[in-house]
Amino acid sequence: GAHYLLNFGASSSTWSSKYNLVWDKIWNWNIMTNVRTRELNFYMTKMQTYGLPLDSRGNYCKNDWQMWVMGFADNKSHRTTLINTLWKYINETTSRVPVCDNHDVKSGKQAMFQARSVVGGYWMRVFVEQFIESGYTGIGCMPNATHSSDNIYNNDWYDLYGRQTEKPSAPGIYIKNGKKTLVK
Repeated sequence: GAHYLLNFGASSSTWSSKYNLVWDKIWNWNIMTNVRTRELNFYMTKMQTYGLPLDSRGNYCKNDWQMWVMGFADNKSHRTTLINTLWKYINETTSRVPVCDNHDVKSGKQAMFQARSVVGGYWMRVFVEQFIESGYTGIGCMPNATHSSDNIYNNDWYDLYGRQTEKPSAPGIYIKNGKKTLVK
C-alpha cells in the first residue's frame, strides 16, 4: 500500500506519523530508507493548514514530532511544507499562550499542553544535519582553534549509553575519539 497502518490488524484507512524513523537516518543505518520515503509521500497527502495530524484518529498535531518527521525528510519540498505549516500555526493561532506542542491542524487552536520542553524537538533537523555532517557524538570535546592539531580525545571507547568500555568485541555502533564507529 501507500503507507503503513496505525497498528497491526488495523483498517487500511488508518495511519500514524512514524517520527522515530529519524533515528534510522541519524545513525546512518538506512534500513528504513524506503519506509521513510513512502511514509513522507503519504504524509504530504494528509497535510492540513496548520500541520500534519499525528495519526488517523483525529486532527491533532504533535508539532515537535512533526519536526522529527522533517528531520528524516530528504526531499526539500517536504521539509518546506512541514516547517511552513508549523510557522503558520505559531503565527496565526488564536490561542495566545506560550507555544503549544499539541494543536488542531484545521483550526490552529491549542488542544492541550503549553510551554513544554518538548518544543526542543523543533531543532531536530538542525541536530540531524550537524550529527551526520560532523560525526560528533557529544562524548569528548568539540574541536576548536586552540586544539586544531591535537588529539583532544583520550582514545577511549564508549557504548551508546555513554559508558566507557574496553575495545569492543561485539558488533555494533560505538564511539571512538568522539565519533561514531561501526564495529563489525
